[in-house]
Amino acid sequence: MLNKLGIILCLAVFFSALSLAQDNPDGKMQQQTKTWNTIDPVDGSTVDADVSTVQYNDKIWGFSSEDNAAAFKEKPVMYAANLNEDGTKFIGKKDKQESDKY
Repeated sequence: MLNKLGIILCLAVFFSALSLAQDNPDGKMQQQTKTWNTIDPVDGSTVDADVSTVQYNDKIWGFSSEDNAAAFKEKPVMYAANLNEDGTKFIGKKDKQESDKY
């Protein structure tokens, strides 16, 4: 009986530690989604891990801003063509509206 109690206690501690290891200091769960691209397909800037992602064409796409994520949702085919095969280089044209911001 005591042996079973010890096993149950060990499992409880293990799963508690595992749960705590996945939390951020602010108590929120970490986003564990890895984007396939490092460059934003809308304007060619670096992807920000804190910005929303979009799933398109069996890939998780990252963006540098929420505005760019929204623009991509509206025209994914056009913006997806802006990146090279591994998502590390911007090879397309910047959106006129995006370039007007700078």
